[in-house]
Amino acid sequence: MKATRLEKARESFDEARDLLKGARREFVNAGRALLGIPRVMHIDVGKSGFSDWSRYVSKKISRLVDEGWFDED
Repeated sequence: MKATRLEKARESFDEARDLLKGARREFVNAGRALLGIPRVMHIDVGKSGFSDWSRYVSKKISRLVDEGWFDED
């Protein structure tokens, strides 16, 4: 049976969504690597401990700035 335009569009959308999920995971893991935080395989955006994680990342960034990793222009 011939696929309709809607079915083809849905397949393309699903494929693009999966690619973006993988790209987001790689982007977050690259940021974590720069901050010295271990890699993760799953990212839970709605996690309740986000504020704790945010404080942890802020401390890591502050430490890197203090060590001269970034220019404070």
